[in-house]
Amino acid sequence: MLAGHGNDIYRYENEIVVDFSSNIAKVNIREKLLAFLQKKIKTISNYPDPEMIQLKRAIAKFHNTSTDEVIVTNGSTEAFYLVAHTFAKRKTFIQIPSFAEYEDACSRYDHSLFFETKIDAETIKGFDMVWLGNPNNPDGKVESLENITDWSKRYPNTTFVIDEAYADLSHVHKTAIPLVVKKQNVIIIRSLTKSFSIPGLRIGYIVCKKDIADKIRNYTIPWNINSLAVDAGVFIMNNYDSLVPDAKELAETCTIFKTELEKNNNLKVYHSDCNFLLVQLHRGNATDLKQYLVKHHGLLIRDASNFRGLGPQYFRVAVRSNQQNQLLANAILDWMTH
Repeated sequence: MLAGHGNDIYRYENEIVVDFSSNIAKVNIREKLLAFLQKKIKTISNYPDPEMIQLKRAIAKFHNTSTDEVIVTNGSTEAFYLVAHTFAKRKTFIQIPSFAEYEDACSRYDHSLFFETKIDAETIKGFDMVWLGNPNNPDGKVESLENITDWSKRYPNTTFVIDEAYADLSHVHKTAIPLVVKKQNVIIIRSLTKSFSIPGLRIGYIVCKKDIADKIRNYTIPWNINSLAVDAGVFIMNNYDSLVPDAKELAETCTIFKTELEKNNNLKVYHSDCNFLLVQLHRGNATDLKQYLVKHHGLLIRDASNFRGLGPQYFRVAVRSNQQNQLLANAILDWMTH
């Protein structure tokens, strides 16, 4: 299955007025970060530190862990492929629907894949690996830290890969990074892309026990992160609290958005604990809706039909401002009546 992504603006000649297709927190574009990056542009004339010591130290300090337990990656996607490669040919459980890169990475390295919509202590029994988005993409569901802790204790021979790319964008999420201190079988993957609106810089990282990290490093390459990204990463980790979005504010906006969308009888809007919503059409399909919204309103949504476990009626939208969200709700209603 070929992974699909949002933010495919390059496909369209029409001007995109508002992009709802990418789960990046657009409300978090901070002048402080942009000004810093402008000052650091000259760093591209030098090679970055291949060990990325400063960035690893900043990440380790923030999470109260050791630099030996941190691996910096080119976004979270590189992390998925590194982990899948390190644990090649495993019997692997993936909850669906979820980000397709988990499946793509594991397929490349000959994992035996099993997919279930339900995840609990029984469904994951007997697997070498369990992959879980938390919060999950595309539905914004958050799994409790209590459940993850219980599963990792119950199955010490299973490796749990927890993707926390959206962790900062949920007001109810609790990170599983503290489990790394206690356990050998938990790998946490995080990204700075979504929270800090810098997808073009590709900064992610893995936090796991040193023995696992040492194995993963066997498959890393030198200079996988450029100089500007390294500087940006250090700056973000050192100024995290002043740059990260207000998750409660996002949740409030999301609730208002969900209420507006639910006024349309043709839509089923799923509960989300994050900054995006999964929506199902009762009539019509997401591909046609997406094309109409781009052509007639300059609005871009994420056609979610290519997520395993979903169908042509599904699409995903990220929260923007209340005014922009209302534009989309009105435009979808316009599509239904045109």
